[in-house]
Amino acid sequence: MTSRNRRKISPRKHFSQDQEDEFLYDVETSNAVNDKWFEKFQDDPSDFPDFQVTLVEQLKAEARIFMQDEVTKNNTKASKSQANSHWMRTVMSKGTISDKIAAHTLTILDSPLHSLNILQNLVNMVKASKKKDCIAVIDTLTELFLGDLLPPNRKLRVFEACPLSLLDKLSGGNVATRQARLVSWYYEDQLKQLYHTFVEALNLVARDTVDNNKEKAVSAMFKLLSGNPEKEALLLKNLINKLGDPSQKVVSKVIYCLGKLLQVHPNMKGVVMDEVEKLLFRPNVNTRAQYYGVCFLTQFMFTDDDKTVAKNLIKLYFSFFKSCIKKGDVDSRMMSALLIGVNRAYPFTKGDLELISDHIETLYRVVHVACFNVSVHTLCLLFQVGNASNSISDRRV
Repeated sequence: MTSRNRRKISPRKHFSQDQEDEFLYDVETSNAVNDKWFEKFQDDPSDFPDFQVTLVEQLKAEARIFMQDEVTKNNTKASKSQANSHWMRTVMSKGTISDKIAAHTLTILDSPLHSLNILQNLVNMVKASKKKDCIAVIDTLTELFLGDLLPPNRKLRVFEACPLSLLDKLSGGNVATRQARLVSWYYEDQLKQLYHTFVEALNLVARDTVDNNKEKAVSAMFKLLSGNPEKEALLLKNLINKLGDPSQKVVSKVIYCLGKLLQVHPNMKGVVMDEVEKLLFRPNVNTRAQYYGVCFLTQFMFTDDDKTVAKNLIKLYFSFFKSCIKKGDVDSRMMSALLIGVNRAYPFTKGDLELISDHIETLYRVVHVACFNVSVHTLCLLFQVGNASNSISDRRV
């Protein structure tokens, strides 16, 4: 086990350092010879014939039984280890919250496939109503999922999405190999459900009344989103929705995290922009959330390869322009932010004048209906476009 995976538990008066070290040694020895669970059958084919729907549940039930048998055998083996058994019972009965979390984590690291119920216990601790337990376990679960449980380069599969139709062929007629594959596929299915539960629990914590708790949840969602593709659409949606949080501090945290996300994954600009667009045009969304959504979009860092994103972003800005004008709700802060966004994105459209010329009338209208500062920003944009082309004729504003 690497130092990253070892959660050190401080010795307490009710158990000795020797007992703790012996247990940690057992865990490290076990992990030193075991690959991560998803590495065992990582060469499973991605293309395979469909499996009979009527037989899926039957095979899944069979896999569940094999899993239960494996867990029973593992628990029996663990109970024979005096240091392991005594140390764990002591921690569970007398240890602090941190001790219990660490003990659970070590058990999961020792044998992930046999620890679904323990992982479930940790996930169940992520509840806003249990603030002390919740905050203590969020970081641990985030690190555990990213570092040890989630495959780094693919999403988890539900049981039905595994190559069930090729089970016998992949097993080569070996009964033990067949059972091992079924157990692995069943574990992956259950892990996917538990991870979804964890993500949903984080979203509930992000709605708490305490800013520190909300920020903790936001940070965890960002780490999960930037570190692994699993549930990325849900995590991104939940993060974008937090732009409407009533706390300025939390919104600032969200904008910072989203900015860092695009630094790590610049190719996600289009996906992130689409999600913010949904927020901007959502019925009954408050103006404050819309404003912060636009402010975030204006912070996009473009490169020469982002022509399509820049063009789509300008289309989004002008579409939102028209929406605001149609409602008669021309907020000066909002208009300024939109115009700043257009001015920043326009140079990366490779001088696509048609993109702007379609909205010249809208820009002139804004000059007339908006406040002085917004009108000046609009005229600056018109001047920039006019310098790029002579297609805009002189006219009085």
